[in-house]
Amino acid sequence: MEENYILLKFISSADKSNKKKYLKDFLNGSLYMNTLNYFWNEYYLELAKKRRYAEANGIPFPDKIDMSEHILSEGQADLFEGVVCNLSADKLKMDENFKSALMTDISLRAKGFGYANTLCFYRLMYEEYMQWGLSNYIYQISERMNNFGEYVVVIDKPEELISKIEKAVKRENYKFICGPVKYRKPKLNGKSARDGYSMTVKMDGMINLRDYSSSILNNRTCFDKMDKFSWQNEWRVILYRGEKSVEPYRLEIGNIRDICHWITIDNLENEIKCCLENGVIKNKINGYYGNASKDEVRELFCELGENKAELLAVIG
Repeated sequence: MEENYILLKFISSADKSNKKKYLKDFLNGSLYMNTLNYFWNEYYLELAKKRRYAEANGIPFPDKIDMSEHILSEGQADLFEGVVCNLSADKLKMDENFKSALMTDISLRAKGFGYANTLCFYRLMYEEYMQWGLSNYIYQISERMNNFGEYVVVIDKPEELISKIEKAVKRENYKFICGPVKYRKPKLNGKSARDGYSMTVKMDGMINLRDYSSSILNNRTCFDKMDKFSWQNEWRVILYRGEKSVEPYRLEIGNIRDICHWITIDNLENEIKCCLENGVIKNKINGYYGNASKDEVRELFCELGENKAELLAVIG
């Protein structure tokens, strides 16, 4: 089924001394790709562990710590990024009182998914209709996307962007797949998740996915996210390099100024309207593209992480 959409890349300018640095890097084809581990943003958890260790061993620990440089925005931080499957609590040996407090099924977050490098775009959906013999368009961009950057790159020829990525991936002997993210509603025992105040807990240690292969309720890939992020309309590139690294990576694909153009965020609405009315952008991509399937990439990352996963539970 064909869909009408435009790919947009929102880019920040964190380097105040050179506000367009990240923009220039992207236009030069130097694609900066964080790992999914980055979006887990477990700084609070790591800090708590360090504090407990210090107290247990009589080591001085600061009372106040500046968190501003460590905590991601609400739109970026996602503990459930990288969930590989869900389990019913009945399949686990767990305290009955804890089970009764569950608001969703248990989520298993694959260790290997943390090594996945990703590049994220906004998929601007639009509909075309005729009125008095003229084409008109309906589209909407979430205002929350304004927090993702001062500059926006409009991908004029997405099929050529994919081609450039594919050539670079082939040169490095990597695997990749790109396409739209699917947003999933959490469930509990096959029904809608319970509403109300909640908190997410991560259990100590890891389990082996193979031990629960017969108890999995549903499989997930690197293209599945929680429905509370659906406003992001994400289209992403997932890169498998076969390395156990959670560090960001730059994929060099060469200058892309001939297949895109950029604007400032305050000019976005007018620019999209102009592009559509003048037929500048005609979408030619639908579905998923790459040299591996979603399931193949899923298995590769699980094997890279030795089939280990962490248990996440939502209670309330």
